[in-house]
Amino acid sequence: MDFLTKKIKVNEGEAPQYYVENSHPAIIGPEVFETVGEELRRRKEGRRMVSVSILSGRIVCGDCGGFYGRKAWHAGSQYAQSVWHCNNKFQKRKYCFTPTLKEEAIKDAFVEASNSVLSNRAEIFANYDLALDAITDDSAYRKHVTEIDGQCGEIETLMERLVSANAQSRVEQKDYNDRYNAYMARYNGLQQRRQELTSAIAMCAAKRVQIKGFLAELRKNKTPLAQFDGRVWQATLHQMKVFEGGKVLFVFRDGSELPWEVRCEVRSNGKKQGIPTYTDYPWSSHQVLRIISNEKYAGDCLLQKSFVDDNGKQVRNNGQRERYYIRNDHPAIVSRADWQRAQELRSERVKKTYPFSGWLLCPLCGGTLIRDASKWGVDWVCGTYMHHGKAVCPGIRMPEDILLRIATEEHASGRFVVDGGTDETKGKREKDYTLVPDGY
Repeated sequence: MDFLTKKIKVNEGEAPQYYVENSHPAIIGPEVFETVGEELRRRKEGRRMVSVSILSGRIVCGDCGGFYGRKAWHAGSQYAQSVWHCNNKFQKRKYCFTPTLKEEAIKDAFVEASNSVLSNRAEIFANYDLALDAITDDSAYRKHVTEIDGQCGEIETLMERLVSANAQSRVEQKDYNDRYNAYMARYNGLQQRRQELTSAIAMCAAKRVQIKGFLAELRKNKTPLAQFDGRVWQATLHQMKVFEGGKVLFVFRDGSELPWEVRCEVRSNGKKQGIPTYTDYPWSSHQVLRIISNEKYAGDCLLQKSFVDDNGKQVRNNGQRERYYIRNDHPAIVSRADWQRAQELRSERVKKTYPFSGWLLCPLCGGTLIRDASKWGVDWVCGTYMHHGKAVCPGIRMPEDILLRIATEEHASGRFVVDGGTDETKGKREKDYTLVPDGY
């Protein structure tokens, strides 16, 4: 109660607080209470998070410490898939270099890591039978808390005597204020230290609960996991830290850590192993596609893919001239069966094209704009930005409805550079977009 306003306010250290254990029958068990408290502390460490999946809140960026978030690629199409990357990855002047991971790859890595732990379960049980009480012992913290409570009681007595003496007799006010402030500063320091010790005691209790829960889960799963189990993910894993190159660190609830590696795509493996492309440009999906579609890997050779026209310029042969296919021209790099299977997969995965596909160019890097559909609408975005992030190209984003309006008004046809979309002081619907013919 504030003695001036007579209103109830939160006690922020003005008066002593008292914690009474087992004051009444508990609604939930102490283990559950401590586990929830530890989970809340864990979530605060990783900044803001929104739980949209069982994986949410447990995948952490090794660069900035932020949480990984789930994103949808090719939403609304037959190629839709879920991927995860750091929520700060493409933020202005704050991008991260940790990789984007497919959800299936994350789950597969967890299954492999969990089975690795299960193979050593007997050793884990033996170690914790000997060390569990020692690593969760909080007696030293509790002893220190008792000492602090005694010191705080002495300070409260001294402060009461000082206030009483000031009320009953004439005391120099400067001396009174100095002594009172000194008592209060010492009291606040002890209370802060007591709060730290209380948190340490809670951490010990939570760690004991987590270790017991971890061991109980190990006892349940006597056989290796055949597939991803969300219950095991939540019960055993504290967090999964992701670093560059697909390297991850699984931190389990008992505090043990297990380095692992998430299987990445061909382009990611090429970057990680330092394998150069034939053009020395960074690995991308286009580079991989050119390798797969190159008939020379099967030992064949297609002649006259391009020719020199009447103006002396080399152009792609799209049917203007005859082309000649020579089988078994040279020793094959891969078997013909593997080559044929790759072509069949390519034909099965032909992407859906849109009226503007391949016709819009980024004014910053010259890359092609690709269609990005999300719950916020449909935009055309720089493909370089989408695949490699802001570190390579700041990117440009143009709403499809504005694109359709401009293209209709200007009767646009052919390849165009999207101009006017790089002003970051305006929202994407406030920018003055124009379509400039490529080559002007």
